[in-house]
Amino acid sequence: MDILDKRIRNFMVVVEMGSFSAAARELYLTQPALSKQITSLERESGTKLFDRSGYKPVLTAQGEAFYEGCRRLSQECQALLERLQEQDRPCLTIGFTGSFENREIIEFINRFVAEENISVDFRKNSFEECLQDLLSDRVDVSFGIESTYCYTNGIRYDRLHSYDMCVIVSHNHPLARRDAVDITEIKNEPVVCLSPAFGRGLYHDYMKAYAKDHLTPNIVREAASFDELLFCVSVGEGIGITSRNVVQDGSVKAVKLLNSHHASHYVVAYREGVRDPVALNFIGQIREYFNSIT
Repeated sequence: MDILDKRIRNFMVVVEMGSFSAAARELYLTQPALSKQITSLERESGTKLFDRSGYKPVLTAQGEAFYEGCRRLSQECQALLERLQEQDRPCLTIGFTGSFENREIIEFINRFVAEENISVDFRKNSFEECLQDLLSDRVDVSFGIESTYCYTNGIRYDRLHSYDMCVIVSHNHPLARRDAVDITEIKNEPVVCLSPAFGRGLYHDYMKAYAKDHLTPNIVREAASFDELLFCVSVGEGIGITSRNVVQDGSVKAVKLLNSHHASHYVVAYREGVRDPVALNFIGQIREYFNSIT
């Protein structure tokens, strides 16, 4: 859509094509008709825009200033139209923790946005803040681990996939040379874990898994974020137990964990009784998508 006067638009085409004949072909006009439009524009603006004495039209100083002003105005009009169109598009607000480590999630969201012609707003937070955002209607859906949402009334979720669990250690730790480790082999190790403030459900399930493994963890630090957890492990403060997907930057070594109740399931969560058609469509499609690839 072009909301500028068509004579201004055609004037700009003449400038950009370099001649009246080329511009006329581009605009599917006759050259006399195009020349008449430019003459009308010059008369109305009271400004001579082109010097036509030579073989090709040359912008006058006033013409150059007029063209630059029209070019900026055209860009501003286009940006305004895009903003207005964006406001008319349905918007889905999505909560998540950390980065989208899962390539499948990114691929699905990109496809969904394109096919459904919606806009998406993302809110990044801790597990606990993601839960509160969902309860307070600040997000429509939220991605995270099952333990964040399974203990809260009014929240439903669908499992998308399960993670491989691992022990993370510094590169100087003796276990760094191992490919796998049994849970009983780390019973005396100092442990760094995520704090209850980061996610109460996560902390609850973490301690319950240790109890099922008949172990009591020697927790030396409760980290406020994944970044802090990885840093503390990387400098040798202790080991950690987490899903392999969070270990991406090479700062620590991930060793497969065997014979443990520690587990992590990735879910899409939403409020019970959600009625928004965009959110319902998103939930239904992502459920079908992951069912098809697992």
